Amino acid sequence: MSIGRNDLCPCGSGEKFKYCCKDIFKFTNKGKQSHWFKEEIEDYSTAKIIFKLRDFGIEITYDSFQKDLENFYSAEDLTEYWYEIYNINTTGFDDDFIWLGAWVLWERIPTKMMCDEEISDMILAGYDLLSKDKLFECCDIWFQAWKELKKHLKDDNINSLKKADEIYKGDQYLSNWYQYLDMELANAGIKKKKYFKKRIKFTKEFCQLLPDSEKYIIKEMKRVEAESYFAIGEVKKGEEKFKEIISEYPNWIWGYIGWGDQYGPFSLNKDISPNYKKAREIYEKAYEKNIEDKEGLEILEERINNLK
Repeated sequence: MSIGRNDLCPCGSGEKFKYCCKDIFKFTNKGKQSHWFKEEIEDYSTAKIIFKLRDFGIEITYDSFQKDLENFYSAEDLTEYWYEIYNINTTGFDDDFIWLGAWVLWERIPTKMMCDEEISDMILAGYDLLSKDKLFECCDIWFQAWKELKKHLKDDNINSLKKADEIYKGDQYLSNWYQYLDMELANAGIKKKKYFKKRIKFTKEFCQLLPDSEKYIIKEMKRVEAESYFAIGEVKKGEEKFKEIISEYPNWIWGYIGWGDQYGPFSLNKDISPNYKKAREIYEKAYEKNIEDKEGLEILEERINNLK
């Protein structure tokens, strides 16, 4: 059975074959290689990769490849473009060489931004570090991945998380990953406050770059920014941010819960003395509004009862 790199993996995972069980199919029953591996191509010189691509019918040079990179964000997109304009004469497993060769060249040739595949590798490396309890290293590489991803969002005028998911060709959904980045920056910030500062930067940039994301996401990111100011001891700034949230979303109960939490037992900054009276005053502001979130109101009531 022939399996294309963009086909669904036959294992039933729902992932593309190239990101799932491809390694298992490296050799056929006859012992012949059935798929290229990126590590193999990385052993080739840049010139050898270019000449091999030219042998397959792709009329590129070092300079033309570098120019092509200005119009694409992933080696996969560039490969699809090549298939449209060139009469590519690959057969069998050599089809993989086109995409992997483009990926390796992208990593080597100076360009203004990383390809999606490189960013995806950074994100995967972060998950691996996290599994080894290397929290700070994970946050560092993920924050760098976000820095690279920002270039794509700015360059292509992507203004919502949904659109970002549509154009991103890595093997993670950005709509899932951004939540992990936020969560782990908070976990790291409890131990080293500089990560709360990174969390503030991340949330502000997210809202600036992706303002048309679903409203609940933007509201939550603004709440995260506000609580992070409290976490680093900038109480006045945190107060200002929560007041802005309440003013913009007066019927959003989590604005009140998040704000009140900063003065109660849920505060992320244990250096701030608890002020249960103020926490209760903030919580109870929610009762003055027309809030229909029943689950949120139940949680609010629990918060108030805990203060007693």
